Amino acid sequence: MTKKQSPLNIIAIICTKLEQDVPEEDIRKSLDLENEYLSYVEFALENNWIVKQQDGKYKLTDYGKEFVSEFRS
Repeated sequence: MTKKQSPLNIIAIICTKLEQDVPEEDIRKSLDLENEYLSYVEFALENNWIVKQQDGKYKLTDYGKEFVSEFRS
């Protein structure tokens, strides 16, 4: 399933699901990303698309919202 999706599209999906408090394990399974998952999250963090809050949850930044909105149709 994920083989046809671009890495940026996968990151957009991950950001959206993290924002909706979907458990990380469920995201990994739904996207079949067991090993690559953390590198995608780290990439999104580095690009300021998501931030990790003190409670451990992720929140989309304004940059993240712009980024994700480009991939929603």
